[in-house]
Amino acid sequence: MTKQGRLPLKIDPFRLAETAREFTGRLAIRHMHRLKPLLVSETGEAQVELRFGVDEIGIRFLQGHVTTNLELECQRCLKTMTYPVNKEMLLGFVRSNHEAEHLPEEYDPHLVEQTPLALIDLIEDELILSLPHVPMHEREDCLVNEKQAPEPAQAATDELKQDNNPFGILATLKDSE
Repeated sequence: MTKQGRLPLKIDPFRLAETAREFTGRLAIRHMHRLKPLLVSETGEAQVELRFGVDEIGIRFLQGHVTTNLELECQRCLKTMTYPVNKEMLLGFVRSNHEAEHLPEEYDPHLVEQTPLALIDLIEDELILSLPHVPMHEREDCLVNEKQAPEPAQAATDELKQDNNPFGILATLKDSE
């Protein structure tokens, strides 16, 4: 096991699997260039625990755990929200799509086209995959009160009913049906 904080920059995942290496450390979010544009703030670190190995049928794997807090923009109130990530991963290293198709389903395939790999890229991929499609606070924590915000369909109908809108009469006729 390596000391806390001593993560290699580049890895050969097949060699690390053969030697059953383990690593624990931290990676700065500010160095994750594909993740940064998705965040409100690039401060903080990801705590990483990794164990490489070979299973009983010869699959080279990485079993790991990544934890961090990411600052995202709530899409309901547009304020900053903290999104906790507590991600378990089990990657099976493969050299071709054919090998990936034959991995047992508990493994997520990771195609290794060349070595060495940048370890931070591998961890960054896992963090990006853990992000919600639409980040939002829990309703009780969000600054937008649902009673204040009109339903989108109602707001559109109200806008159509305005006197200066040429389609206002059509919205009135639709409501009377």
